[in-house]
Amino acid sequence: MMNQSINEKVKSKINEDLSPTRDLTGLHLKIVVAIAIIWSLFQLWYASPFPFMFNIGMFKGLPARAIHLGFALTLAFLIYPISKRKKISINKKALFKDVKVSAAFHGWLSLDKQKKIPQILKLMQFPCSDALSYSHLAEGRVDIVIQCSNKIWDIHPLIPIVKAAGGYISTWDNKNAINAGNILVSSNKIIHNKFLKLLKPVSK
Repeated sequence: MMNQSINEKVKSKINEDLSPTRDLTGLHLKIVVAIAIIWSLFQLWYASPFPFMFNIGMFKGLPARAIHLGFALTLAFLIYPISKRKKISINKKALFKDVKVSAAFHGWLSLDKQKKIPQILKLMQFPCSDALSYSHLAEGRVDIVIQCSNKIWDIHPLIPIVKAAGGYISTWDNKNAINAGNILVSSNKIIHNKFLKLLKPVSK
């Protein structure tokens, strides 16, 4: 009986972690599917030669990214529930020796520069999946996120999420992340300062 109860709790926790989404049915489901299809069609149109062939629906970089972000946020609000019962929070007790690091340089950091930060390379355990990795930090699943060459439209939506969860965010040279660039996000100030020191050889 006890083993069955434990198994049920474990299954419940796994389901909560893997799929903390709303149960989509009826009109709600149709709206989500419609938006997802429209978003996909927009991406196909934007990447195709048709806007130039027909001279219509041409979007430059910033407006296209804004539309892309709008679709993403709309789907996020429709799919994920707003719950007051569970507040996102970073792992405040994270220690440097046990730190979980999500990082990626996306080709922006040369091999010569990467050789200057060998300890960072050794600590990198998880790839950085942009906004998803920042969300994982805000939930306490990882303790550090490192990224190169973020634009303001990449990082601005994530700054309030990180700060609301109790995280620390700055550029690699410890300046305000609102200016974008190379970004470091940490779950507490102690490991943030340690990683700033490790990144110092490539922070300028």
